[in-house]
Amino acid sequence: MANMQLLQNPAPYRLYREISEIKVDPQLQELTPMERINKTGTIRVGYDPEQMPFSYFNTVGELVGFDIDMAHKLARDFEWNIEFLPIHSDTLAKQLQTGVYDIVMSGIAMTPDRLNKMAFSTPYLDTTSALIVEDFRKDEFDTVDKVRKLQKLIIAIHASDRNLKEGLKQLYPNAQIVTLDSPIDYFEKNIPNLDAMMLTAEGGSSWTLLYPKFHAVVVKPETHKIPLAYPIAAGDLVLADLINKWIYLAKDSPSFRRKYDYWIMGVGAEEKKPRWSVVRNVLGWGLDEEEKKEKEEESTAESKE
Repeated sequence: MANMQLLQNPAPYRLYREISEIKVDPQLQELTPMERINKTGTIRVGYDPEQMPFSYFNTVGELVGFDIDMAHKLARDFEWNIEFLPIHSDTLAKQLQTGVYDIVMSGIAMTPDRLNKMAFSTPYLDTTSALIVEDFRKDEFDTVDKVRKLQKLIIAIHASDRNLKEGLKQLYPNAQIVTLDSPIDYFEKNIPNLDAMMLTAEGGSSWTLLYPKFHAVVVKPETHKIPLAYPIAAGDLVLADLINKWIYLAKDSPSFRRKYDYWIMGVGAEEKKPRWSVVRNVLGWGLDEEEKKEKEEESTAESKE
């Protein structure tokens, strides 16, 4: 997981690690997000650096993941540049309203609480809720009845998911629910006495690849689906309509399936491919005959989309 790289050839982009690094032209602030994108040729994409497998930094410091791959496809499809900006869950709604981001592409769950605060695209992926527990305890959590019988149960949730706290408390009235700033605090046991952490099965399974002593348990029988969608700058119906139509087309494309298989299912993730470069991937220098054939097949598939 830590060594995975983008499938999509990247669009021109600039990566920011702090919001404070951004310099905003006052004249551009008077434009709608879509007007500004058309004027500058650049879309501002928010990302969460700890949202595996949707957005995270790999071992060589590259921003990667399913949604980062999708962001590059979006930009290449419309011939835009990208500015990647980190998000902060506490101020996300406000920053979308004020135009700090045009769109957030980072495995964001669409929930009723968030719908009251920000605009979303149509969902692009359904995920499944899960409890992440130490491997030797997975049988204790495989049904709702078993979980409800546990004494002094403490379940952690990510700070960005605090709006799910009440629903989780109703499902497990015997549990104390605590919020963590990062899943790392759970896996590294920085907070003592935590029994489980609620994540999506897709995201949790990615973390367990890095922390193999943990296991993602989909608790039966109440399998809860969590739709993922892209928060969009509030009030810009033109941008929202464009993104929704793009999602409709992208979801039915072969590249979407390849990205899903690679990032979510792990198909081909064990292959160690060289980093993308103009010399290798555009000019074809240094490729053996088999790699050249694979590159030609990938180029043909992309051109058909």
